[in-house]
Amino acid sequence: MQNYTTQRWIAADIALRASDTIRDITEASVTARLVCRESGRTLDMPGFWDGGRSWKIRFAPPECGTWDYTVTAEGKALGLHGQAGSLLCLPYTGDLEIYRRGFVRTEPGKRYFVYDDGTPFFYLGDTHWNMAAEEYDSAGDRAGSLQTDSHFRYIVDKRAAQGFTVYQSEPIGARFNVCDGRITEQDVAGFQDFDRYFAYIASRGLLHANAQLIFPSAATESFREHLPELTRYWIARYSAYPVLWTLGQEADDAKNQKIPHLVDMYREMCDLLYRQDPYRHPISAHQLNTAAVGCAGGVAVAGVDGGYNDYHPEDNVRTADRVNRASSFRDLAGHSWWAAQWRPCVDQPYNFAMARDYRENGQGKPAVNYEGRYDHLYTKEFGARAQGWISYLSGMCGYGYGGGDMWLYKGRYALDVPGNDGVDTVSVEDKHILWSEMIEAPIGEQMRVLREFFLSFDWHRLEPDFDDNRFFAPSPQTTMYAAAHIGDELVAAYFYSRTRERPGTLRGLDPAGCYTARWLSPVTGEYTLIGEEIRPDGNGCWAIPEKPQAADTVLLVRKNG
Repeated sequence: MQNYTTQRWIAADIALRASDTIRDITEASVTARLVCRESGRTLDMPGFWDGGRSWKIRFAPPECGTWDYTVTAEGKALGLHGQAGSLLCLPYTGDLEIYRRGFVRTEPGKRYFVYDDGTPFFYLGDTHWNMAAEEYDSAGDRAGSLQTDSHFRYIVDKRAAQGFTVYQSEPIGARFNVCDGRITEQDVAGFQDFDRYFAYIASRGLLHANAQLIFPSAATESFREHLPELTRYWIARYSAYPVLWTLGQEADDAKNQKIPHLVDMYREMCDLLYRQDPYRHPISAHQLNTAAVGCAGGVAVAGVDGGYNDYHPEDNVRTADRVNRASSFRDLAGHSWWAAQWRPCVDQPYNFAMARDYRENGQGKPAVNYEGRYDHLYTKEFGARAQGWISYLSGMCGYGYGGGDMWLYKGRYALDVPGNDGVDTVSVEDKHILWSEMIEAPIGEQMRVLREFFLSFDWHRLEPDFDDNRFFAPSPQTTMYAAAHIGDELVAAYFYSRTRERPGTLRGLDPAGCYTARWLSPVTGEYTLIGEEIRPDGNGCWAIPEKPQAADTVLLVRKNG
């Protein structure tokens, strides 16, 4: 009998030794039943073949105490059936929130993620679709003057220090190939390499929003045939880390766009993850752009941003004439959050109807602006910053930032044509910025400003005002804004025009109340006091003074006491 020790929520590998080897994972399966002696809680963890005669159970205990395990083996996993042992789980002694509070989950009716202990989780992501190609053991050939022995770890460390909470990835560039539906000895070596990335992200306390196994277009009939075994293998290797499942790049296209023949496959994968993942990590399907697919559908987008507000090589037309359609995943039991691809306008009023669709028709599920315009591809610093502020103040609980040579390391996508977001033009030269320059760009610290602003109050209680003018009535010259409130306690608004207009009037305040009002620069993080004893008129209204700068600015008004 083998005995192991770990801390609560920290993954530990239980090593198993078979009496013979297998050729690929379709020949055998292993499961360990783990039972906590103190509480009686039981989890069935799938095991994974790690090459040769080696098998492992990767387990992160959700409770302290002694966990006894017994192995069940099927097929050619000879000599493993009946192996047993125990694992002692001690309290977590570090200071990372993901382990102090437990893995992230969803709760019915809550439009935001929570840690296992119920504390709201603030989602701020950084995008790395080609993560596996980022050098782990060297700086690589694009590090410039940065002094580091690991390209990948440098970025993870930097983003963790800046307050990012989520790492978004695809298996592009991974050193395994499962397109034929098999995982062989050669593929196992690739998974072992990939493990290092998952483990390091987890060690820095970041939640890992990852897509499973392949890039969608690489799927074959053999892959689809062995989807149950492949999905089970992914769960076995990676569910013991703090993760979110996103299925595949733009897997949710409402059966009418790029990959209609794959939607059913990803619906099956969603069901497999839901039924077999012992931790029940939240599952979403990364969506195509919001002009093509939303959550409920029927959102007319003509005449506004249409989700892109940009010319794209694959479309050659603006997408504003399309109509949003209902998600193919919305009614699946396992689907528990929205990974939207939304690119709100930054040169005109953004599409309130698009954001309202997720808020009002999204079944109470958390919605994340998972993919917007990437910095130094179709926008620049201002546009990347504005997308974040607009997203959070429009009812979404998260934003996935992406920057040049990081969102797709050494990629060639659309690098030979200029981009434009209506405010800034991104030249071909701009698009060739290296990751070593992009990671040091000011936008990283500006995202810290954004996060610290929302964490300064109960951000999860915010109710967006959209264009209803219930709590914010814009002046005639104010059209570019996003506003939200918490009852009559707090109003937060983002004004993203390049002028110093008087934005308008706040409504719904307590006529007998006293408020403190401040401006915030989303660039520097500096606050400017407007007043500490702001008193609304008898109708609960207060006229907002002129913006302090001809740039995007944030207003925060809080009730005293």
